[in-house]
Amino acid sequence: MTDVSELIATTRHIDDLVSLHPDVHRACFEHGTMIGAEDLAPDLVRGKLLSFVFTASHHGVAAPLFRFASKTFFPPWRGMIFLANGMGGTNVFFGVEFLRFRCDEGPSVVDDRRCLRLHYGGMGNLWPSEGVFDEVRRLNDHVGIGCTIRSGAPTLWYGLQLPEGG
Repeated sequence: MTDVSELIATTRHIDDLVSLHPDVHRACFEHGTMIGAEDLAPDLVRGKLLSFVFTASHHGVAAPLFRFASKTFFPPWRGMIFLANGMGGTNVFFGVEFLRFRCDEGPSVVDDRRCLRLHYGGMGNLWPSEGVFDEVRRLNDHVGIGCTIRSGAPTLWYGLQLPEGG
């Protein structure tokens, strides 16, 4: 397994985390610290899909395919825009704001420690989003790490390139 402490200390860009094993992404999240939505506002926070949890048992085969797919098929997700008041925001796909969320802080499903939570339900989203939410933490001064929770467990991991001075 990857030395998570060294990975956290040396990661400067979300690309450094693409296609690592989902368990490594989980360990990074568990080592992460609280970040507030207001720390991410108001400009686009670049994002990148890192891994799907369901690929964990086939990671050796899935990693190179995922690396290719993240560059080829997933670029439509540009990242997130957070409201300056820290109360919510939206995802950006193809340069269009899509999938609104509201923010709060609370215990993580992953480890019961505090995190920023992004709730998609009740926001009038066209995509099925009831019961779906994200959890986000700061990995270091450069990168944030998050997961999408569906049915009470993480389904995918993503990275956020934090704003300078964030």
